[in-house]
Amino acid sequence: MKNTIIAICLAFCVVLSASSIAFAQEDSYEIMAPLPPGMLHTDPDPAAKPDDAVQQAPVPPPPVVPLPPDPARKPLDDFLAKIKDADKGQMSVVSSDMLQAAFPGYRFYALHFRMFPVAVATPAPLKPANVFALSPQGEVTHMPDMDSLKDFVRHNAPTAQRNDQARDVFKAWMNLALEFKQDGFYEFSALAPVNVTSRSATADLTVTSKVTATRGGRGEYKATATFGEDGKIRDTTIVDNMKAGVRPVCQATKLLDKDPIVRKIVEKDILVMGSAAKSYLDEQRAKASPDLQREIDRVWNKIVQEGW
Repeated sequence: MKNTIIAICLAFCVVLSASSIAFAQEDSYEIMAPLPPGMLHTDPDPAAKPDDAVQQAPVPPPPVVPLPPDPARKPLDDFLAKIKDADKGQMSVVSSDMLQAAFPGYRFYALHFRMFPVAVATPAPLKPANVFALSPQGEVTHMPDMDSLKDFVRHNAPTAQRNDQARDVFKAWMNLALEFKQDGFYEFSALAPVNVTSRSATADLTVTSKVTATRGGRGEYKATATFGEDGKIRDTTIVDNMKAGVRPVCQATKLLDKDPIVRKIVEKDILVMGSAAKSYLDEQRAKASPDLQREIDRVWNKIVQEGW
């Protein structure tokens, strides 16, 4: 499977090079000047001094820093320590006033495994996206999908008999539900105004809202939740119309391509991904030649300095 993905990636890069003539004919991209001798790792400059190259190199991207130790998180850390390769995921804190109001004393965390350019193998029972709830008593609840999240909210959120109560529970649920859409590159808008349809003799209380992608793609993510007569969330529905934008494929490896249009295309892709591409650039930099490392550093500095 891995060899197949790598083959597809290489084929994609070949297509980029082959398409450069068409781009040039249409003047879609400004042609970059050929790289000077010494920039291509296939054509090193014999006069270059290693010390000078190090001094002139842009600052490399800082490493991805894991969450600092936290005694309050120990039950979750112990839970994950029993799962081989769980440490290959990236953990983050999920916190908001909505969550604190709906689940007093609880702490929430998300654990994501990289999906691009090649997905990291996810150790069972973990999934590519995971949500964890840590109760005030130190009990860990693992939510690997939307169904388990709905069950958690149903059993732990306060009863919602009034419209305003249902609205608050919905906001907390939506806050956590978005973690299952996150692939490390999306940024979402604030929650749109929440619409509540009151309970009637023939229908449950229904709450709807949506978010839009502000970065990493485009489109809407619309959610609906219904609350039964017991005031507990009963059903949830997601209408996902989001389309992912640029994601890592092989862009960093082509920054020193001999074709200037290919270099232009892949650099633009990396800039568009912005700081979200950091872990990908870190990985590629670690196994790159010195020339390619300097080029990756240059693009990273451009991301930082220009605010991509």
